[in-house]
Amino acid sequence: VIVVASGTRIVLLIVGAISMAILSHTDAFTIENIETFDTEHILDADVARLANIGERDTLLNLDENKIREAVMRNPWVGSVDIERVFPDTIRLRVNERMLGAVVAMSSGGKAWLLGNDNVWIEPLKLEVDESESSNDVALAQASSLGVILIANVPANVAPAAGCACTDGPIQAVMNIAAQLSDEFKNRIVCYSVSSEDDISCILDSGVEVSLGSDTNIPTKEMVAMRVLNDYEGQVTYINVRIPSRPTYIS
Repeated sequence: VIVVASGTRIVLLIVGAISMAILSHTDAFTIENIETFDTEHILDADVARLANIGERDTLLNLDENKIREAVMRNPWVGSVDIERVFPDTIRLRVNERMLGAVVAMSSGGKAWLLGNDNVWIEPLKLEVDESESSNDVALAQASSLGVILIANVPANVAPAAGCACTDGPIQAVMNIAAQLSDEFKNRIVCYSVSSEDDISCILDSGVEVSLGSDTNIPTKEMVAMRVLNDYEGQVTYINVRIPSRPTYIS
């Protein structure tokens, strides 16, 4: 009985596969409707345009990977959910890339949005008047967006929309953030990055902590916290580049 049942199942699977193969080369289940949805930064019409579903595409022969790759050309797109709704509808739902940081360059008053997956999204326009610095404006923008500011980034960092950030100074900041405790990290409003070996952070109290490179970060944090606690409200600058010999300015 088991052998017969197994054999019958195999036959049904083969028949089903052959039927699907035949149907996928016919006009059955041709896509007549494309359902898309607006997100904060992407219009539904743009999603449909990027998907570029052809007149002869059907629910059976649709290449989902091709659709995803096409829609993700928009750097705001983090992922795409594709649902086939028989008999004639495809539903595309975009999940936006989450913001991770505002990155402000050291010259030219330029800034970029960086995703939390370390992908460059798009330039950020900074409206700077005579009474403000570009960093002040960038910090206000970052604060309004609920993300960190990475400022004074070297001019050789060259963002490109939709591309992964592989620049050493930015990677060093990410390495530092990954090693900090949540308590300390939540107090940081800005990183200043002159180079990979010259990184400091500014706390919500206004105190600047010079960290240097991305090495020995837990030890550097511990020393900085000790100085902050011992001289609460009295210091404006702490240097823990060499954690065994910290210095501070009151």
